[in-house]
Amino acid sequence: MLASGEGDETGRLWQVADGKLLHKLKGHTYGVNSVAFSPDGSLLASGSGDQTIRLWQVVDGQPLRELKAQSNWVHSVVFSPDGSLLASGTRGQTIELWQVADGKLLRTLGGHTNSVRSVAFTPDGRLLASGSADQTIRLWQVEDGKLLRTLEGLTSVVYSVDFSPDGRLLASASEDQTIRLWQLW
Repeated sequence: MLASGEGDETGRLWQVADGKLLHKLKGHTYGVNSVAFSPDGSLLASGSGDQTIRLWQVVDGQPLRELKAQSNWVHSVVFSPDGSLLASGTRGQTIELWQVADGKLLRTLGGHTNSVRSVAFTPDGRLLASGSADQTIRLWQVEDGKLLRTLEGLTSVVYSVDFSPDGRLLASASEDQTIRLWQLW
C-alpha cells in the first residue's frame, strides 16, 4: 500500500500493484501535510494544517482517533519503531510525543525557534531527530525529552531528516537543495 496527502483535506490509501484507490480518508478540514504507517501496517497517521493528527485503520479506512495538536499546523508525523508512540513536528516550534494506545499527549519538546518540518526516530526508538525552519537539527532523548545535541551550520530550512538503519548516520534535506549526512556516533 501507499498513502498520500493530496494537498487537500483528504488522505488516500492506494494499492501499489495496480494503482487502485482503496480508501479516501475524509475528516481533516485543511490540507494533509504528512502521512505515516505504523510499523505493523495496521494504522495510518495523518497530520494537517487544521491542528489535528488523525489515526486511521488501514484495513477499512475508518477513523480511529483524533489528536488535537497544541500548534495550528502539523508538518510531520512519524511512529516509533515499536508503534507505541507518535511524534509530530509543528508550526508552533515544538515536537509533540503521543501515546498511540490512548491518544494521550505524553510530552512537548521545545527549543526550536521556528517551525519543526520533520521528525524521525532512531531504529531503536531511543532518540528522536527534528529538522526545523530555524536551520538546525536537534536530537532528543525520547524517554525524558532531554535535548542531547543541536546540529548547526545549516544555511536554510531543514525539510526532512531520517536515520540510517543502524542509527549511526542522520540524513537531512534542506531548502538550499543539499542533502547532508551527519555521523552521530
